[in-house]
Amino acid sequence: MCRPSPIACSFSSQYTLGMTANEIIEEIKRLDLKEQLGVIRFAYQVDAERRLTGKELAELAERMVNTTDRAEEAIIREAMIRGFYSATAGRVGSGPRNKRAIAKRNRNKRSAKRV
Repeated sequence: MCRPSPIACSFSSQYTLGMTANEIIEEIKRLDLKEQLGVIRFAYQVDAERRLTGKELAELAERMVNTTDRAEEAIIREAMIRGFYSATAGRVGSGPRNKRAIAKRNRNKRSAKRV
C-alpha cells in the first residue's frame, strides 16, 4: 500500500502517473526540507551513475568547443569525463557504499605489498 505523501501515489507499479517534469518539480518544491534533501541526494546519485549516450557526449563536446568561458569549459569537460567513464552505469549494487568498499580493499592491498 502507498503511504500518504504530498506527491500523488498510486497502487499500480507504474513509475509515472502522467505527470510532466514541471509538475514533478512543483511537487518537490512543496516537500519539507528533509524530503527535498532526499530527492536531491537521489538526483545526484542517478547523475553520477548514468553513462551518457553518444549523442549527449557529442552535444557536450560541441558546447565545449563553442564556449569562450574557461570555467564553463572545465565544467563541461568534467561532465563529459564523468558521463563517459561512469563505471557504475547499469550495474546492480554499485552505489557509493560499494565504491568505498572497493577503494578500501585496494588501499589495503597496496599497503600489504609495502610491508
